This record gives sequence, structure tokens and C-alpha cells, in this order.
Amino acid sequence: MTITRRDFLKITGLASTAALFGSPLLFTRCTGKKGRSGSSSGTSGICPLCSAGCGIVVSVKDGRISGIDGDPEHPLNRGMLCAAGSSMSGLYQPSFTARITRPLYRKPGADAWEEITWDEALKKIADRFIKTRELSLQKIKKDQAVPASMDIALLTGEGLNNEESYLISKFAALTGISRRDHEGRLDDFPSKTALMNSLGYGGMTNTWHDISRSNALLIIGSNPALNHPMAMRHIMAAKEKGCKIICADPRFTGTAAVSDYHIPIRPGTDTAFILGIINHALGSGRVNREYLANYTNAPYLVNSGFSLKDGLFSGYNREDREYDSTTWSYVIDAKGIPRKDRAMNGPDTVYQLLKKHAARYTPDRVSEITGCPRDLFISAAEVFTSTFSNENSGAVVCGRGIFQHSTGTQGTRALIILQLLLGNIGRPGGGISPLPSGGGGQGAFDQGLYSGILPGCLQAPDIYSDSNLTAYLKNRTPKSNDPMSINWLGADPGGKGAPNTRRYIVSLLKAWFGGNATAGNNFCYDWLPKRDDSFTYPAVFREAQMGSIKGLMLFHTDPLALLPNQGKALDSLKNLEWLVCADTSEPEISSFWKRDGIHPKDVKTEVFLLPMALPLEKDGSLTDAARTVQWSSGAVSPAGMAISALEYVDRLFMHIRKNPAMNTGEFPEPIARAEWNYRDASRGEGANPLAVAREINGYFTGSGKFLGGFNSLEPDGTTACGNWLYSGCMASGENMMTRRDSRQPGSSGIFPGWAWSWPQNRRILYNRAGTDVKGEPWDKKKYSVNWDGKNWTGDVPDGDGEPGVKNPFIMLDEGVARIFCSAMGDGPFPEYYEPMEGPLKNIMNSAGFNPIGVAAKEMKNSAGSTEKFPHAATTFSSGPGGKLLNSLQRAREMFPLIYCEISPGLAAMKGIESGDMVKIISRRGAISMRALVTARVFPWEYRDRKIELVAIVDFCNTGGPSGLAHIFTDPVSGAPESKAFLVNVEKVRERRV
Repeated sequence: MTITRRDFLKITGLASTAALFGSPLLFTRCTGKKGRSGSSSGTSGICPLCSAGCGIVVSVKDGRISGIDGDPEHPLNRGMLCAAGSSMSGLYQPSFTARITRPLYRKPGADAWEEITWDEALKKIADRFIKTRELSLQKIKKDQAVPASMDIALLTGEGLNNEESYLISKFAALTGISRRDHEGRLDDFPSKTALMNSLGYGGMTNTWHDISRSNALLIIGSNPALNHPMAMRHIMAAKEKGCKIICADPRFTGTAAVSDYHIPIRPGTDTAFILGIINHALGSGRVNREYLANYTNAPYLVNSGFSLKDGLFSGYNREDREYDSTTWSYVIDAKGIPRKDRAMNGPDTVYQLLKKHAARYTPDRVSEITGCPRDLFISAAEVFTSTFSNENSGAVVCGRGIFQHSTGTQGTRALIILQLLLGNIGRPGGGISPLPSGGGGQGAFDQGLYSGILPGCLQAPDIYSDSNLTAYLKNRTPKSNDPMSINWLGADPGGKGAPNTRRYIVSLLKAWFGGNATAGNNFCYDWLPKRDDSFTYPAVFREAQMGSIKGLMLFHTDPLALLPNQGKALDSLKNLEWLVCADTSEPEISSFWKRDGIHPKDVKTEVFLLPMALPLEKDGSLTDAARTVQWSSGAVSPAGMAISALEYVDRLFMHIRKNPAMNTGEFPEPIARAEWNYRDASRGEGANPLAVAREINGYFTGSGKFLGGFNSLEPDGTTACGNWLYSGCMASGENMMTRRDSRQPGSSGIFPGWAWSWPQNRRILYNRAGTDVKGEPWDKKKYSVNWDGKNWTGDVPDGDGEPGVKNPFIMLDEGVARIFCSAMGDGPFPEYYEPMEGPLKNIMNSAGFNPIGVAAKEMKNSAGSTEKFPHAATTFSSGPGGKLLNSLQRAREMFPLIYCEISPGLAAMKGIESGDMVKIISRRGAISMRALVTARVFPWEYRDRKIELVAIVDFCNTGGPSGLAHIFTDPVSGAPESKAFLVNVEKVRERRV
């Protein structure tokens, strides 16, 4: 088919070609693992653009990347590659003019950049860092023993591999930066929070291939057809086998187009929709009672003081807008074990409490809240709840559309509860698959770049309660008296009085401080910075606005393109004394002093812009959303003077350590006496990522030999390990992350010999829950593990021992999954709340929006009303690649301006045609963009009202929609509610050419 540019614009209405740019239908195929004709090599690598983890073959000619194809041996994409992955080669061409290749410096008050050398840049940054750290430490009382640099913050984003993430995390800890976070906080962190507290691990439960074994699939808040094209291949494989697909989304997306059911729900109403399905399952008896009785806390008895009244759980303090969760507890017997009613008939059982709670979400009520037609809702609920039977299994795929709300964590929790009711967690073809928008996020989480955690998802010390190692271990080691619970972090292998929490934290301290960490000094625990709060990504700018952040370090992230209420973030930057941006191209934040309305001479912030290597210019491992850790080799050298983030952090740390001011300054010990040696003769000043990987894997401190896995970790300092979850990735010195055995046992859907997966190369988490108490799979035709009478066969079992002896959810102290979860600060059950800015009142309760949602003090005055802003707004992604691909010239040509999609009805009301310029106005500001009039969006009927949707593409580098959204955040995860807000639409009169 031949199509002209004019024809194309007629079809789309404007140059909205991201739908084509990331289309799953535009694949390239590589027929052999060789470079393209005329190329000198074909190097294997891993695509970094989304979280799928596709294999690629990089063709190199004359020292430059000439093309990128799919790796035909890779089990995920089998030689295929989406259009975005193929387009990635444009980043490595001389024509990529947005690339920065030399360090740039902006003096206080200057109106232009100047070039400097790396040594000059590193010396200046080290000087500023040491000075700020010194003044910050002097503010802290000596008796607190808290070596935290409170005046310095560090934020990270996509583009970092595991080794870089780990070294940045270590750098922050050694230098005292407790105020750090990752941009995934704004993306998929609610899913990680919900998964960890409900199931135990903060990762996708199953594999991409396993989705193809599903009988029913619920896709909510995600459009994998556009954003994860290779993952979509496995969804389509499931469909070809008869899987029924349900897509819940406000827009009619590419994923909705191939689904059996498209459920059009209003933005922000996901929780009500899921609770409605839960009610349908409970009311119709479509639950796996045997699974619930043995593998969840459904039979546990709850404190009689627990209640929910008009949207508020017991213990709510209206004045402080906080909960006292005392009544959110189990009834404990004389042995300290939660009491259970295995029949689940008692009114105080979790099962009956949930049944009562969910009964309010009737089909009529769900239809009224979400806008979904009642009959369509019932049909979809019937299809998905059919997976409660042993012969069927159902999977859930979810994304930002459900995460980025003030109830994002509870929305994910509702999905988990639904899957537990149906018995779908731990089963092949089941599980929860949260899809982050970009690559590298799972690894950043695992390596401790998020606020409040250390590598291996160990909890970071708290300034108030964890002042010494004894207190930390007492507070952070979970306890259980239930003989059925493995309680992994509290378990004591060998019965030596040393639970795993101690083994992991002591081994981490040995990795960071080496021989200086001894039993006599509590392994240098006192040198760790203690956090004063869960310091989230948005909170950095609130603190900066108040003047309490003096220095800000950024790695591959651009807050001005990400944060809601952008204007507040912009104002805060003027209060910084120095700002360091390490990136591949110039982020918007690095040039904030150039923006309209700002006079550079009045801005005294020193700014450094440092050139970073692109993903295919460096070695290192990447963890995909399915927890597979794969090694990617650099195909070419970095352009110009660019270096990897690994080398940058290594060189900066050495500049700080060798600076004379460190010898006479405050608390030099963590920096001066740290274990930091990653260089070898072959790399000169460059840190070797394999040396970092060795530290992550762990080794015996006496012999230096690699550990075979975390079962070898000891509590006495004889082992060092940077991340217990990743211990085994280089077992016995073999780089398991490079393995390329693409065979699968039978039709298991797992590839145990391909790369490596945490933990212990396990491919399906909680897999013992995929069998009954006798160890027999619920469905003998498809299973992950099976008890043969002596041993578990198949996948690596989640916890050892005979079936029926220990519960399968080993990371939770109960040993069972949590339907009722007191760890959730806004309620042990999900409850529906309207968005802070919604077009309707909450018809489920008078609480309205999340009663303990977090907002800035001015939130009350910045919320929009339906009188001035009558339309519901949401955002949607432009496709895989994010900031990386969006900075290419071709992407800029496709998206010279962002655009919004509106319905034909709204367009007629406003006199708007496709291609017209419109102004989208919210309480926070206004953005001009093109309009696309399309039937992909449509209004919702609510009683006598019609609610129109304005869907805005979230495209970096074009003045995205982040400035329109408000700053109300999920109180559990800290994620802002950027997927639901109110706007008005005005046509802009312009001269048409």
C-alpha cells in the first residue's frame, strides 16, 4: 500500500504518528545472528526502551552503529523488534544533534553555557558537594549519630543499568544522602508497594511467555499494543489459543481493538470497577475456597473493633487526617498465632468482612460510577471470574492508568485480592503483570534507588527508631509464631540466633566498608545515613522551595517534564545553590534559567550538564519487568567525551575522597574508609561493571570466592554481598546473566537457562501456591512446580520442604497472602474514592477523595471546580522509548506539538476540527496543543449529565501535560494523581496556512 503524507494526515487528523511509530504491527525480523551487509560485527544486546527485555543484534560499521535488529535466538522476541527498537539506531548517528558530548557549565547569573573539561567539572562538583555536606552535618546534633546530608538530594531515572544503579545507591549511602528517589515513584511504584505488602516481593509474578497460557486476561490502565509491543505478542498468542481478553480503558486503544471486551471506564474509577468484579465473584461463589483457606488470610479472625463507616475505617483522626490502625489487627491465640476459621463462615473472618465490604459495589453502582454499561460489566465479570476453576487461569496486566491516582496502591491491591479469590497467584497463566513505562525501573528499585530502601529492598534505617544495629534488627526483623510460616526475613537457618535480616544487612555493610566493618563496631552500621521521612520525588521540590535543599544531583531524569504542577517545581529551582544534570541530551530542568519570564542574571544557581553514555555504549545488566536479569555488551564507544554513569560516579567519589577538605571536615569516615575499588588496568579511570557485579553477587571475605547464592550468606562478616536478591547472578564466578540456552522444559513457558532471574533463578513467584496442599498442581496440564513424592520438580520452588508443611508466601510473616492488609496506611481493604479533581461527587461515601491523601498546603486552593473546568482529563503514552527516542529529530517532526483527543460531540460544541489549535486550561495553568477529533474517546452519561473526556498525549520534550495536573498524592506510595484532573477546552483562533 502506498500512502502520501497528505493521505496520512487525512487519516490521522494531524501528525499524530506515535500510534504508527510504536505500532506492534510494524516489526523487523533478523534471520540470523549476524550484522547487516557491510557491517563489521553483530553484537548481542538488550533493548532498554521498555521493560520487556527484548534481545537485539547491533550492527556496527566503521565504529558506528549502522542498524539494530531483533535477536533470533532470544525467547521473548525471536528475532522480531518493534518500530521503536529499530529506530533506536538514530540515537547513535552524527545527525542526532540533541546529544551532548562535552561537559557544560553555567556560572551563577550567566546567560549561556561554557565548555569545561571533565576534571574541571568533577573538581567543582566535589568542592560544592563537600561544602554543602559539611554545613548540613554541622546542623545535626552530635548525639543523634546521624551522618545524613540533608541539604543534598539525588534523583534518578531511566537509562541506568543495574551496576550503575547499585553504585549510585552506594555513593548516596557513603556520602550521607538520605534524600534520594527514582522517577518510577511517579510511574509504577504503587504496584511495587501493593505487591510487597500483599504478596511479599515487589516484582511481576509471572513471565511474559506465561501470559500465553492464560484462559482470560484483564488489561487495565495499560496499552501494551503501543507501549510494550513484544509483550503484546504473547497476549495475542493467548488470544489465538482461545483466551478471552478484557480491556478496561477510557480510550479505545490498539489493545482494546483486539480485545473481546472493551470496558470504557471514567479516569480514576478503576478501584470501583475491580471491587465490582470482586463482589461478582463472592456473590456467585466463583472463588477457590481451598486456595483461600490455605494460602491467604481469608480465614483469619479480625479485631472486633474494626469497621468501615461512610468511607472511613476505624481509627480515623479527622483533625490530623491520619489513621490509628490499632483495630486493623488479627485475633491472636495464647501461642501468639492468629486465630482462624477454616470454613470462613464467621462474621469476623477476613473473608466475610471482604464479602460485606464488596457487596456495596453492585453492577448498578459500578455502572453509575465508571460509566461502563451494566450488561457489559456483568459479561466481563463473568468471563474473568470463570478462572476460579482448576481448569482455567487468568492473568492481569496493569499500568500507569491505574497507578497514577491518589488510590493507585489500593487499586493494585484490589487486583491482587481479585486474583487471590480466584486462586490465580502462583499459577501458570495467572499472576499480576505491572508494566512500567520505561526500562531500568525494576533494577533501580532492586538496587535501592527509591526512598526508604537499601539494595535488596531492605528497609533503610529510620532516624527516630533505628539509631543502632541492635535497634534496627529488632524493628526490621519480622516475627512469627506460626509453625506453618517460613517468615523468610525472620527465619534463622541453622538455629544460630541470626535471622536472614541480619545476614543480609551485615553482608551489605561488609560490601560497603570491607575490613573496616567488624563485629566490634557493629559492622559500621553507625555510618549509614538515617532517613527522617520517606522522602519522595515530589517532596524534593517542596523542600527546595522552602530553601532546605541546596544541592541537587540528577541522573537521566527531567523533573520538569514529569512532575505535576510544573510551575511549583520551576519556582523551587531558583533556591538551589548548585544543580548537576547527568544525561545524554539537554533536559529541560538543566536550562530552567533560560525559560520565558526568568532573568538569568537573577538566578544564582550553578548548573553542570554532564554527557552520559547511551545504553549501547556501555556494558552492564538490565532487569526486565519479569525480573529476568540480562547482560548487555556495549557495541561502540561513547560519543565525544561522554562516559557511563558508572565511570562518572566512580570518578566523582574518588575526587571527593581525595579532596583535602575531607581530612579536616565533618565525619569523613564513611567516605575515607569505604570499600571502593572497581578499576583495572584495561579501563584506566573507568570502573569495571563486572567488578561491581561481583560485589552485588557477593563473595567470601576471606578467600574472595564468589558466592553461589544468598543461602551462603553469613551474619558474622565472613561474607560480603551488595544485594542478597541478586546473589547467584554470578554464581561461582560464572556470569549467569549472559546465558543463552533458549530451551524450555516441555511447554512450561519458562526458560531456566536463559540469563538469570531473581530470586534464585525462579521464574514464577509463589509457585508452590500453584499446587494444593499435597503438592499436586491445580491443573495437571499446565504447572510450574510439582511434588513427585520426594522433590519439587520444574521451576525453582518458592521455599523448600514438603508440601503442606510450610506456607508458600515466604516473604510475609503470616506465610500467606494478605487480602486484609494492615500495612496499608489508608485502609486494610481497598475503598473507592473519587479523584481530588473529579466531575462527580462520590456516591459510595461522603469522604469524597482519599481522606489521607498527601498534598501541599495550597492544594485546597488549587483544586479546580466543574463550573470552570467541566471536562475530565487524562493522559496517555506516546509509545515505548520515552525521553530517549523522543529527543530524536524524527520524533520531533512527528510531534512538533503535543495533542489531545476529543470526541466529535465536544468538538462540535466548541467548533473544533481535527488539526485546530486549542488551549487546555486547568486550575494550574494552560497549554496550547493540536486537537484530534476521534471516536476513540467518548462521553459518559451520568443521570442528566454528559461528561466529556480530554485525553492528552504525554510526550517528552514538547511541553507535556504534567503542568496541568495537580499534586495530590497516594499516601502509601507517594505517587501523584496525574491521570485524573479537570480541564476546560478553548479553540485558539489562528491563521490557517
